[in-house]
Amino acid sequence: MVATAMRLSESARGKLSAELGADYIVIDMHAAPATADVLLVPPVSPQLIGNLRRSFPKARVVVAEIDDAELGVSYQGPVRRLLDAGATTYLPSTTIPHLAKQLDRTVTHERQLTGGAPARLEIDASPRPPHDAE
Repeated sequence: MVATAMRLSESARGKLSAELGADYIVIDMHAAPATADVLLVPPVSPQLIGNLRRSFPKARVVVAEIDDAELGVSYQGPVRRLLDAGATTYLPSTTIPHLAKQLDRTVTHERQLTGGAPARLEIDASPRPPHDAE
C-alpha cells in the first residue's frame, strides 16, 4: 500500500496506481492505515518527515519531486531546481567511499551511454548500504 502525503486528484492517484500495477494500492494518507508500506511525500522539512514517520512507523518514506502538467501535479524541490539550473547529476552519498562508488558508476555509465560526450544524467537513487557496510 502506497499512501500519498501530497494532494493528488483521484485521476493522478489512479494513474500512479495503474502505472505501479496490480500489486499496489495508492491512497491518500488521510485514508491510509498506520501499517502502510510506503509513504510518498513531496520535499518537506525534516520535522514534518519525523512527524509522518511517527504516524506511519513501518512505511518506507519516499520523497518525490513531480512535475506532471497533464495531471496538474507539481511538487518541485531543491534537487529539481539544481538539475534545471544545469547540474547533471545528484548523488546522495553517506560516506566518501559510497560517494566514490556512486561517482565512478555515474561517470562509467555516462561514457557508455554517450561514447564519451557529456550527457545530462539525473538522480542516482541507488539504495544506500547499511552504515556498518560502508
